[in-house]
Amino acid sequence: MNDSPGLLLVERTNDCVKALRDAGLTVARVPVEWVRAVDRTRGLTEREQSVLRLLVRGMTYEAIAGELKISQKTVGSYIQRVREKTRSRSRQELMQAAADYGITP
Repeated sequence: MNDSPGLLLVERTNDCVKALRDAGLTVARVPVEWVRAVDRTRGLTEREQSVLRLLVRGMTYEAIAGELKISQKTVGSYIQRVREKTRSRSRQELMQAAADYGITP
């Protein structure tokens, strides 16, 4: 299994859940997908989140640049960093990462 902090947390949480269930208590499990979603988007700066939020709304690089008073090249740089941090290889994966982070249109 991957040794990311989020996944290790899920493993330990699930171990605790098992122990509580063995003691006769009812406890819900934390889905691994939730932790993976958090891991994928962890570490975005506020500016990267702002650029991503505007992109999700369907704005062009030109419109985002105008809204944030930065150049289109800077918008592209932010988007590239977001793609790297979220390991998104396509626009669809980038939109899913945004949704995982709670950024919706």
